[in-house]
This record gives sequence, structure tokens and C-alpha cells, in this order.
Amino acid sequence: MDLFRVTSVEELAVRLLASVAENRVGSWPRAVKSLAHLAEVLRTASVSAKLHDLELALSLAAPAPSPVEALEVALAAGETMAARDGRRLVVLLDEFQEVERLGGPPLLQRMRSVMQSQPHCAYLFLGSEPSLLRTLFSQQTAAFSRFALPLSMPPVPDAAWREYLTRKLAQTGVTITDAAASLLLERTGGHPWCTMEVASEAWVLRGDGNAIDAEHVAVAYGQALHRLSPVYEGLLLNVRRTRHADAVLGRIADGLPPYGGSVNSAAFTRALRHLTETGVLERGSGRGEYVLVEKMFGDWVRAYAGW
Repeated sequence: MDLFRVTSVEELAVRLLASVAENRVGSWPRAVKSLAHLAEVLRTASVSAKLHDLELALSLAAPAPSPVEALEVALAAGETMAARDGRRLVVLLDEFQEVERLGGPPLLQRMRSVMQSQPHCAYLFLGSEPSLLRTLFSQQTAAFSRFALPLSMPPVPDAAWREYLTRKLAQTGVTITDAAASLLLERTGGHPWCTMEVASEAWVLRGDGNAIDAEHVAVAYGQALHRLSPVYEGLLLNVRRTRHADAVLGRIADGLPPYGGSVNSAAFTRALRHLTETGVLERGSGRGEYVLVEKMFGDWVRAYAGW
């Protein structure tokens, strides 16, 4: 489930319950976002017949449960189905940090109380805000403290990117030249979001043509970089909350080692920790080496931040 566009606890509950039920009944024609709509779908004869052996603990005749109660039902239903089938269920929650925004620590506590006693369910948590995600799972007072282990996601190999881009573009009747693919991956550094953003922009720029060339990619990259200015301005503002962090960032954006200049060692250490904890930098392969998580952010810093 992608939680990025989920706007309420009720929607989270019904979408999760619908996802569990769809393991039995197949995909439903319309997205279910409310308890009332879910009740309407579950009352249909075909759905009821296929779910007769799965107790959802959700009485459709009784007063509607609260959104949090419905979410607990959804989480419990996954375990019930997996146990009854003698199988395992994997639940992947993307942009999991959004749950904290929906209900704060109380909601997270209720979710963990159900999840931690489920031997047949495995949970994977993804998020685009590494620092917040780490806080949710590492801070001692957090509801999900030590509930999951952090896993480092390796970069996507260039060969895999080329195969994927070629295949997806071919589905729309469009090709991409080798030079264009090389430029795209070089400019974005293979960062998934940035790569897809520039590729999408290049697809639009090609107009009625059936091929994306290097010129399309070059223009698309500039447009994407400009459009990302509000996002990167917010990121830079966060960087500047720690003294000297912007100086360290500037050195790395210029291809220099992070240390150097007039910054003392204690301030440098604090700045480097802040940049890694907020997901701006990550450790490189060499000793003491740090690199930008988003290469495009470094290009924006040089082009728009006046450094």
C-alpha cells in the first residue's frame, strides 16, 4: 500500500481491509475509501460467498466502528487469513511516516499492539523521509522502537535502469537512444524518483516523435531542476538549521571532501551527522567519503542557491 495520498485513519483502515479481502475476491472496480462504501461492497453476494471463511470481526448491521477500531480489524484480518490458509502474508507499507501524521503516537501504539503478536504476517516499511522513518523505529520512546531492522537499499544498476526504461517506453510506442539513456542516468545518478521525473519530462518533450534523444533529456533535466526548486528550498532550509551544515554540503556538491576550511572538528561532526540523519548525504564506498543521496540536489545548489 502506498500511504502517501491517504488522508484519514478511516481511509487507511478500509484500504488495508480491502487489500486483505482482495486476496480472496480479486481486485474491486473502484477504490474503497470509506467504511460505508466498504460495507456496501462486502454485502454483495459474490464477495460474501468468497469471504465466508474469513471472520472480519466487523458487524455490518451494528453501528459503524471507529476508524481506529476498523484499522485494528484490518490488521487482524490479515493474520486470520494467513493462519487459516497455512501461509504467510507480507504487508508492505510505503511512505509509512504518513501514519504518524494521521494519528500520532497513539495510532502507532494501537497498530504495534496488533502487529507484534502476528506470527503469520511480515511487515515491510518504506519511506521517502529517512530521518523521520529512523526516528519512528529507533527512538526509545517511539511506539515502533526496535520493531523492525533497517535495511540499506542498494542503488539500481545502470543495466537494470536501461532495460526498465526501454521496456516501459516501448509500451507507449517510444524508444530512447543509448546517448539519451546514458545522459539521463549520469545527470540523475540513478536516483529512482529523479530518474523517473526526468524520463517523464523527456517523454512529454518528444512531442509527436517516437524517440527520446539526448537533447530531449538535457532540456527535460533543466525543467525538472527548476520545477523542484520549492522542494529543494525547503530541504536547504532544513540543512541550515545546523551551523556549518550548508558549508559541508557546498563542498560535497563541488566534488570536494566534506572536511576542510575553517570549520572546527566538533562543528564539522555535528554538521555531517545532521546531513546524514536528514537523508541529504550517505556514506560512500571509500573511507571518510560521503555522497549526495540526490545528485540533482547538488546541481540545484550550484545552479540556484548561489554557491
